[in-house]
Amino acid sequence: MKKIISLSEIGILVLAVFAFAFIIAEGSVVLAQQDTQVQCCELTQEGGICQSIIDSGDCSDGARLAPSDCSETSYCEKGCCIDNVEGTYDKNVPQGQCVGSNSGWVDDENCNVPGAEKGCCVLGGGSAYVTDTRCGRLAELRGLEKDYRQNYDEALCFALSRAHVGGACVLETSSGRGCRFATLQECNGLNGQFAEGYLCTAPDLNTSCERTDETTCVEGKDEVYFLDSCGNQANIYDSTKVNDDSYWNEVILRADSCNADSGNADSKKCGNCNRFLGGICASASEDGFNPSQGNFYCQDTSCEFRGVDYQNGESWCVYDGKIGGGDDVVGSRHWRYVCTNGDVQIEPCADYRQQICVQSETDLGGGEFKNAACRMNNWRKCLDFNDGENLNKCGNLADCYLKKINFADSFNFNYCAPKYPPGFSLTDSWGKRDICGQATRTCVIEYKKTKGGCKVVDNGACDDAIFTQEMNDLCTSLGDCGGYVNVLGAYSGAGYKVSKAPGLSQVYIKQLAARIKPVAGLFAKPELEEIQKQTQQDAYVGNDLGGQGVAYANAVAEAAAGSGGGGSGGGG
Repeated sequence: MKKIISLSEIGILVLAVFAFAFIIAEGSVVLAQQDTQVQCCELTQEGGICQSIIDSGDCSDGARLAPSDCSETSYCEKGCCIDNVEGTYDKNVPQGQCVGSNSGWVDDENCNVPGAEKGCCVLGGGSAYVTDTRCGRLAELRGLEKDYRQNYDEALCFALSRAHVGGACVLETSSGRGCRFATLQECNGLNGQFAEGYLCTAPDLNTSCERTDETTCVEGKDEVYFLDSCGNQANIYDSTKVNDDSYWNEVILRADSCNADSGNADSKKCGNCNRFLGGICASASEDGFNPSQGNFYCQDTSCEFRGVDYQNGESWCVYDGKIGGGDDVVGSRHWRYVCTNGDVQIEPCADYRQQICVQSETDLGGGEFKNAACRMNNWRKCLDFNDGENLNKCGNLADCYLKKINFADSFNFNYCAPKYPPGFSLTDSWGKRDICGQATRTCVIEYKKTKGGCKVVDNGACDDAIFTQEMNDLCTSLGDCGGYVNVLGAYSGAGYKVSKAPGLSQVYIKQLAARIKPVAGLFAKPELEEIQKQTQQDAYVGNDLGGQGVAYANAVAEAAAGSGGGGSGGGG
């Protein structure tokens, strides 16, 4: 018997992977132990965190499971969970539960770490005992200048808060009993008599101030307030209370005022604005609005983008095309959009997909609140998992997936590929050579000579179109490689070459072109593994945002003028 060998070779970018049988075998060991060994589940079906279980079926889908006691697992080790944006330091948090694009975990369950020290944060008419970073965040959210006093203890901070409680400050003058709505501290400076919690129009105070139907905005506050005849702030504007004696007597809290569970955007009758619920005090005359009384109203702070309404403070991801599964097209980029007081602001993630935009939703009871962030694209670690020992870790990172090549007999393998492949400039010879070049593969077709001629005995599919298409898919999952399209839909086959097998078909190329359209509802999700402990001020975050728009425009122009595949392919 004689064997005839035929070679089908494709010079495109492919990622080698280890045998899938290894993963199955390794998984079988865990399953065989589940009936006899206690396991540590990161999150149970009932919501338990870091619980010891016997049946692996009690563990939630996607949660980590280890054949050991929870005290021996890294993801259940307790420490300090830090939110670098919100300025919070939470004690005794399991490492695996410290999630979020801005979160970091430190091995100190009592949070005895730099930055966790608390001081007094003065916020308009009140104060809070929080960290320095948290004070800055609270001041930003309320539109105030930061006033942080490091050397105040909690008791002194509380006393300071009491000093900022509002009330009527009665002033004896030669013309009668005047009044100013002020804090205790301010009233003491005026040598007045302070009536905490009362308005200057309270009958018992017998001042010269009377009720009016005029309104105003107050610095540092969202709401519209009534004004008295002395120009003092009264209670929140409510058209039904303009002649209500009790409403002009004592201070009524926001929670007890009209429509407290709403932002009251564009309401003619209620000024109980809340910027996070969709309203903030603004001039009615400037906006052409007509409230029932006064000249101020709750301006709508929500945003509308492509037919979707967003609440103030919400952020979401926008993509230049389909994402995930290695489908990002050449020249594409991820974007973060933010609704800020009625305006949509656009923030680009780092170019060449060195950052990706991730989005999550929080259930607020009355609906979901979207939050997006640009974070580092961890595509390099996906490639590192193909070193022969760590392939089974591929599924542990949100940025990686196992690419399976299994269309021929013995020509089959798995490879850990990036879900969001990086982009390359047309002058990036390193990316083309060292990354795209990994896809060069040779498939051996084996024939057996028979009386009637030759019979294929192995890898007969390697001289069919399926060979070129499957290998090109693997190629494009590495980066801007292979036969591909750019963000404008222009195709180029200069990024690959194949011998003894058909080239890419027009039907297949049309399927590639369809990837320039984003998929509705498809977003990158925040990481759940160890990468989230890295700070978000990664090297790629340090890019000059001012120049990124220009860089992006240049990348699109280059892609349109040059190769849709991002460069000449790998070796032959």
